[in-house]
Amino acid sequence: MGSFDADVAVIGSGFGGSVAALRAAQAGRRVVVAEQGRRISDDDFERGARSVRSLLWEPALGLRGYFRQTPMKDVVVVSGVGVGGGSLVYAAVLIDPPRAALQTTPWTRTGLDWPTELEPHLATAATMLGRAVNPQFGVQDLWLRQAAESMGVGDSFGPTAQGIDFDACVGCGQCITGCPYGAKHSLDRTYLARAEALGARIMPRSKVEILTPLGRGDGCDGWRLVMTDPLAGRRAKPRSITARSVVVAAGVLGTVGLLLAGRDRWRVLPALSDELGNRVRTNSEAFGAVLHPAGTDVMPGATISSDFYPDARTHVTNNRFPKSYTFMKYYLSPSVEGAHRARATLGVWLRHPLASSAALRARDWHRRTTVLTVMQHDDNELQCRLVRRGFGWRLVTTRPVGSVAAPAYLPEADAATRAVADVSGGQPFTTLMESVGRIAATAHILGGAAIGPDRGSGVVDPDLRVFGYENLRVMDGSVVPSNIGVNPSLTITALAERACASWLG
Repeated sequence: MGSFDADVAVIGSGFGGSVAALRAAQAGRRVVVAEQGRRISDDDFERGARSVRSLLWEPALGLRGYFRQTPMKDVVVVSGVGVGGGSLVYAAVLIDPPRAALQTTPWTRTGLDWPTELEPHLATAATMLGRAVNPQFGVQDLWLRQAAESMGVGDSFGPTAQGIDFDACVGCGQCITGCPYGAKHSLDRTYLARAEALGARIMPRSKVEILTPLGRGDGCDGWRLVMTDPLAGRRAKPRSITARSVVVAAGVLGTVGLLLAGRDRWRVLPALSDELGNRVRTNSEAFGAVLHPAGTDVMPGATISSDFYPDARTHVTNNRFPKSYTFMKYYLSPSVEGAHRARATLGVWLRHPLASSAALRARDWHRRTTVLTVMQHDDNELQCRLVRRGFGWRLVTTRPVGSVAAPAYLPEADAATRAVADVSGGQPFTTLMESVGRIAATAHILGGAAIGPDRGSGVVDPDLRVFGYENLRVMDGSVVPSNIGVNPSLTITALAERACASWLG
């Protein structure tokens, strides 16, 4: 084939895509990064912390923010949209993956010692993202420590390691709506800034709809990317670029959806593995919330500042939510225990309507609420499929046959929530999705294009090259083959660093 518009086209600007952009630019390649969202400014972050309309991304409803909620049949996924991807709205937690998680079958069947393989790249990622131990300690941290002690695991409590410049941090609790003070080392300030300085070209408002191999059709002759502007509505006109190599890094739903469309809708990627869309993980995640007494203010501090481990496989962090997250109080319902949770929830609402609706009626809800994120590295999963519905196509989830489905309810999350409520004098809550709908929720979706030793058991090889095609790689959370059980941003970054070292030298 002739000349290309770029040597490397990166689809998405999250953790994996940003690594690919920088390392390819450092290797002298002409790099283009296609990102469906906007460039987000400090003013956008400030507005997003105050107003949910400024925060949310839903172009069909006229919402042009940078935080997205994707409800599906079995899970609700939250993610970031914009130049910097999920780093715009993550809490900057940078934790090494547990060795036990990397020694499970989905990893070991590749024949590699993954703790050893990832060790140098975890260190590189931690340095690039400015990891430091959180020095802040407020009332929310005190309650989390007391809860850990009451559960008999006080020794596991400690401050979190985060990609934050704590000299610049003002403790506003707005990390998850973006830091307007430049203290959080998000990707737009680290990897992407350095990539642009080396000549990489970032194209905001560019959603890749179709990825097609040129020439012989196996990727040897390069690739064509067809894009639209998601904010242009019906006026959006497709445009295309060509590239010698492509890195797909659009986040789990974006990457799996794009590749499934290529295989099953457009039929231009027939050689993709049948494993595509399998082993989608929620990080075995659940949420709890505690409404504290009136007059409480948990806000001073970073969004997440402390964590503990109720057992060897379970990780708990605290969360502070800024004002714009107040809409989430409408998702809450009283915590209930045991089986038949939908029936039990209805019974609690009928018997105790005032207590049950306390979160709905609370003023300054965000200042009075501690949210707990609980994750495990247990083996459970969902599947994603692209199906035709009416006049369009939709990415849907299904529960796998013969495997354990990703849970909505975790007893450990319920126990931790009740422990925080007990030590703080607060009231424990869970989400309606979990208690009534039996629907999981996650901010850390993984898998769907998982690493494997061959095409029959994975979508990419350990160097993140897509089986069946040349010059095509995947570098985002979709390659992670198991639940990690901790915030996975550092793991994803390290996997991309390792793949780029193998690819680019």
